[in-house]
Amino acid sequence: MRGFLWCQGGMGRGKAKVSWDVVCLPKDEGALGIRRLDLFNKALMTSHIWKLLYMKDSLWVKWIHMYKIQDHNFWEIPCRGNMTWGWRKILQLRPLIRKFIRYKVSDGSRVSLWYDQWCRLSPLDMYRDILTTFLKVRDIFHEGVLVWPQDLIARYPIINSVDGPLSLGSHDQLEWRDSMGKVKPFSVNVVWQAIRPRDAKVVLVDVIWWHVKDLAGLSNLAPSLDLIINAITHIAKRRTTRSVIAKLVVAAVAYIIWQERNSRLFKKSKRWFFPIGLVVLKERRVEGIKLSEPLHEAYGKILAFF
Repeated sequence: MRGFLWCQGGMGRGKAKVSWDVVCLPKDEGALGIRRLDLFNKALMTSHIWKLLYMKDSLWVKWIHMYKIQDHNFWEIPCRGNMTWGWRKILQLRPLIRKFIRYKVSDGSRVSLWYDQWCRLSPLDMYRDILTTFLKVRDIFHEGVLVWPQDLIARYPIINSVDGPLSLGSHDQLEWRDSMGKVKPFSVNVVWQAIRPRDAKVVLVDVIWWHVKDLAGLSNLAPSLDLIINAITHIAKRRTTRSVIAKLVVAAVAYIIWQERNSRLFKKSKRWFFPIGLVVLKERRVEGIKLSEPLHEAYGKILAFF
């Protein structure tokens, strides 16, 4: 991939102009939208952790709980000693994804008092001093309130401020929450969005692709580059006016945006607007495709909307 981007297919050192973290940002954040395989693999492996915590009915989950986790909590198992490579990699993911996995507490029977994320101060393992590690939230829940030992409150007064969002008669629910605290249905894509590097969204991205889809005769689409490319792919081999103009519009916009991006990045200069129409009309060709006079006239009328 590095050779394709920077070395015209070969491999060489010192030719990369942009860091890999930047290249792998999504398109609407100013990059190419390439997914880093190491992070995507972590997102895939997180699905195994979710199955373990969710207690999915599978032979693998039962075997891990019986022989690996045993009487411990998943979050407290030390990552050392003689263990398989796969199990070690799963345990090493915990610091990365722990803050996103929370419990919505109901009866508190499944939720570890100390190690699971269930309140605003969780995890509470730093306050565990005088109590056993095996306690569940249910064990300190009496008559509708959380009852903490007085010795623990005297040592850590802040722990008395923890509310008990409990409602007897229902089961605890495992939830995935994004960085904004919103509950999301668990999926590999949701995990990927949570752990990937981020940058500010490009302000004009929706505006640009909104105009492009209209100019390309694809007004019924949402302003998305992926949707536009997918639609053009189905008509790419046709030699109709609509097909030629649609391909030229997208090619021209991509060329001008890439040219402007390089100018801003490497020359520290920028234009106040993207003169897409003027550039195309002046050159009358994009990527070696020359416009005939009728097409040029029709294309000029469309570009007048810019």
